[in-house]
This record gives sequence, C-alpha cells and structure tokens, in this order.
Amino acid sequence: MVSEEPGAGRWLAPWPDAEERIAQYCSNVIRAMKRHRR
Repeated sequence: MVSEEPGAGRWLAPWPDAEERIAQYCSNVIRAMKRHRR
C-alpha cells in the first residue's frame, strides 16, 4: 500500500483490523438488505 501523505493511513485505518471490520460491515449490510427485500 502506497501512502505518501503522513496521515492517509491513519485516516483510512484508525484501528489495526480496519479492513476486516469494513468487510464484515459490508457483508452484514448486504445480508440485511437481502433479508429486508423479501
């Protein structure tokens, strides 16, 4: 991952497992939308 700006990484990932949490959040949202659509 290329981060030339000093605060870019911190802004994108304030916590260490940001990618995992974001992926989990997205999957939860998609699951909720599918459940809501029915």
